[in-house]
Amino acid sequence: MVHALDVERIDILPGDFDTYHYKCLEGCSISFKYNRELRRHLSVKHEINIIELNLDFPNTTEFKKWLHNEETENYVQYVHLTATKRRSTGAETYYYECSRTGKRSYVDDTARKRRARKCVSKLNRGCTSQIIVNKSHDGTLSVNYFKTHYGHEVDLEHVKLSKQDRCSIASKLLLGLPVSSVLHSVKNPSGSLKRINLLGRKDIVNIRKSFNIDLKDGKIVNIDQINVSQFLTECNASEHNPVIYWSFQEFPKSDELSFALMTKYQSDMLKEIGNNTVVLTSTTLNNCDFELITLFVIGKSWESFPVACMFTNKVNDGTYNLFFTKIKDRVGAITPAVLITNCDQMYYEAWKSVMGEVPCNYYNPVQMEIDWKLNLNRIVCNETDVTRVKRKWVYDSLKIFQSIGDETEFVENLDDTMKVLSKDDDFKHFLEYFTRSFSDPKKWACCYRTGADLPLKQLEVINDVLRQYLNEDLETRFDVIFHSLIRFIRDETVNSMLKTKTNRAFFLSENDARHVLAMEKRLSGVHLSENVWSVTEVESGSAHIVQKYLEKKCCNLICTTCLICLHCFSCSCVDFFTGNAMCVHVHYIWVTYFKSTVQVSDDVSCDEEIVIKIDEEGEECDDHVEVLRNAIAGRTAVLNSNVANIENVGTLRLILESVNQLCDLAQIENEEQGTEHLNDHEYL
Repeated sequence: MVHALDVERIDILPGDFDTYHYKCLEGCSISFKYNRELRRHLSVKHEINIIELNLDFPNTTEFKKWLHNEETENYVQYVHLTATKRRSTGAETYYYECSRTGKRSYVDDTARKRRARKCVSKLNRGCTSQIIVNKSHDGTLSVNYFKTHYGHEVDLEHVKLSKQDRCSIASKLLLGLPVSSVLHSVKNPSGSLKRINLLGRKDIVNIRKSFNIDLKDGKIVNIDQINVSQFLTECNASEHNPVIYWSFQEFPKSDELSFALMTKYQSDMLKEIGNNTVVLTSTTLNNCDFELITLFVIGKSWESFPVACMFTNKVNDGTYNLFFTKIKDRVGAITPAVLITNCDQMYYEAWKSVMGEVPCNYYNPVQMEIDWKLNLNRIVCNETDVTRVKRKWVYDSLKIFQSIGDETEFVENLDDTMKVLSKDDDFKHFLEYFTRSFSDPKKWACCYRTGADLPLKQLEVINDVLRQYLNEDLETRFDVIFHSLIRFIRDETVNSMLKTKTNRAFFLSENDARHVLAMEKRLSGVHLSENVWSVTEVESGSAHIVQKYLEKKCCNLICTTCLICLHCFSCSCVDFFTGNAMCVHVHYIWVTYFKSTVQVSDDVSCDEEIVIKIDEEGEECDDHVEVLRNAIAGRTAVLNSNVANIENVGTLRLILESVNQLCDLAQIENEEQGTEHLNDHEYL
């Protein structure tokens, strides 16, 4: 008797032509049960060369990249048809078959509503091409790739659209592009022909159904998520992935959508000043049924900076534990001197369970005042005027409690007010709310915060600036709100990094480098609406949204060619979020649509613009500047080589003094401009 695990190793005798799935087409009129037997038969009996490659990959991600390239270059496609085989050792085996392998589905001609297609994808038999993946317990992959196809021609029309291509098309549909424009954008192949170049209206219909997109207005029916999904997918492929948590890979099947963001610079800032004051805010985005959780740090100079944020549509006790756990996994435990939260003990309990206890935990005065105003409607009387008077009296009393600095005076006033509230039934529901939410006055009363002054003005700025960016009272598109948050984090990062001269010079060089790259890449743009464009990368097919916010520059962080600053445009790409420079898509839009219009004055308040005519004099001027720069670089290289041979201390000091003066001269423009406007958020 043979054990069941050894069945696959036994050679099964061939059957008649119609017995098994893998058939010999060389006149033998026989078929085989397994693919390996057909390959052996063709190789031995008919001397057909079956190409076999043995490959190794460190992880599944690298294998997926190789598989995608193999399918794209050879016009083939592989599907995972059979179940995964799992061994007791933890190893797994996957089988990828040629997409042409399989049985055709037949429909009775009498029931057909349209004519049958002339050619179908399935062969009604098996192809010899196969990929066998053996995954070990440590995650490494060993691949046996049988490359030779049998029984069919390699034809591009039988290849399905890849997941990346489908997401790219869905993004364009979501942006509101007409179907004709989407089809036209992929009809002109650059280089070799690809499957996406054969895109048809039937493909558009299938993508529409798959992503649940209503093509009448280009929006997703349930939630505007595809743009966000594409962004998070691109983040996952970046070197420093800013996505620390992501829960909706199964779009659009999953109902629970949550993700958390923290860039490398944000994590560095949290490590650096996270021991001072940490502020946790939770903002309900009513128009799109989402909650935005944001973690800020406030340094000793009372300057705030957002270090992490989380979007979620389901908030419970475990949501905050998850958020803090992901932060701890990225940067380690944070022990701030002061933790400021919304008016609920749940926030502190979640922090304490993950990060540990905090010496001082206070309620956010700004959020506390908002909470009081919202709950004043619990006070209801028979007469409207009486209701208004009682609500005003309660609110004024609470504001007085906040400002009392003496503990004894505070306790006496609080007791007297509570007695008044308890004697009047009109205050019953409000009293229940107040005693439940503010039972511990040490978390909100000023008299218990001696020696721990809170940055009240900065807390107000945090709340106001965040709402200005999100514009959540007017905006209903979730993806638009999401990208507004991305712009907020990016602008705050730039604002923080501009504290040093080195970073200012870094921004200028990065902007110029992106401009050169934009001129080299193959991009195409579509004007969607006023100040909004879609930019598509021809090679990858990915589309991004570029939006214009400012007519003129507001700072000196410019591209020396475009003469626009970092705050003039925003883009939905990952590089805009993590690169802290104008991405190639912004440069492309400016060069394509605004090339001839530049600003005259360095003055931020200047509204004048002129049209520059490119002529021979301008070209000579550019050449002259380039010659000077090359000469400076050459002399600097000579100086660097000669310094190594100088032994005299006085000479070295003299050279150092001269170099310092030259460096100061090169930075004088940045020095004069300053960064005062950024602190006031004038670029909103």
